[in-house]
Amino acid sequence: MKNSSGERYFIPILAACDLIATLYLGSFAIYNLINQVTYSNYVLCKITSCFYGLATFVPTCVLLIIAIQRYFKICMNLNHSNTLLFKRVSLVLANLCSVLVAMPLPFVTKLIPVHSSRYRITGMRCGTSSKGNNLARNVYFIVVGLFVVVTVTTFIVLYARIAYSIFRHFKKRRHQNDKKGKEANIEEKNVENNKEKQEDFPDEFT
Repeated sequence: MKNSSGERYFIPILAACDLIATLYLGSFAIYNLINQVTYSNYVLCKITSCFYGLATFVPTCVLLIIAIQRYFKICMNLNHSNTLLFKRVSLVLANLCSVLVAMPLPFVTKLIPVHSSRYRITGMRCGTSSKGNNLARNVYFIVVGLFVVVTVTTFIVLYARIAYSIFRHFKKRRHQNDKKGKEANIEEKNVENNKEKQEDFPDEFT
């Protein structure tokens, strides 16, 4: 892995994170659907909500690392983005950021009583409630919303710059190829003109 490029290093990690997230989030959703009003384990509700956040935020942060690494490599020509130290530090920071964002989830998630006289249903479900500590809940979801907005904006800005750099590179290369083609055509015409002049010389001057 030491000599591998950023793509070969990060893409398998992203694939593994996506696979884990797909399996966990899918299983979590199915379990919640089966136990919509029979969720009785308080600890399990807290733990699953925390891992739900991790499974969501870790792949997002890895994608952000890939975007930053591509920006450094393509737009800024910084070779340190391909070093193993940069990659490992980036992954550690991604995991730390994901943990920090997901850690408050167990504190805003709890077992919520469900009562429906119409359907004669009484039970418990795992989720966030508008009752209780509204300030902490609102602050957390505002922070998560800002995180999402900043992340999406960063993706747009970085990949716009990358696309512009690639477009400018190919435009410059095409211009150089056209210039070389014109120079080659001029040289070819000059050679043909010289040959024609030599053929037009009288025999006594040759």
